[in-house]
Amino acid sequence: MLDNLFVHRLRTAEGKDGNPLNEVRVICGSLLENGGALAADKQIKLKPEASVLGYEVGDTIALDEEGFRRMPVPAARSSTPAPGARPSSAVSAPTTAGG
Repeated sequence: MLDNLFVHRLRTAEGKDGNPLNEVRVICGSLLENGGALAADKQIKLKPEASVLGYEVGDTIALDEEGFRRMPVPAARSSTPAPGARPSSAVSAPTTAGG
C-alpha cells in the first residue's frame, strides 16, 4: 500500500489536522482493515469538504485516475540503496594485478 512505503514518517511530523498525508493514512488503513469503507480515525480530524477526495466516514473507497492524480506524493527518504548500488559506507576490496 502507498502508506506502507512511508512507515518511517512520524505521526508527530505528519500532524493530525486532516492534511493530505493524514488522508492517505486513513484511506490505506480503511482499505486494509475496514473492507474498503472509509473508517473514522479518532486521532485525525479529516473533514470531507476540506480533503482531497472528499470521502465521508462509511463511503466506499473507489479511487479513479483523476482522484489518484490529486493525491499527494510524499518525498521518501530512503536509507536503502538502489538495487545493485553499493552502500556509501562499503569499503572496496583490494584488487590484485592479473586477477
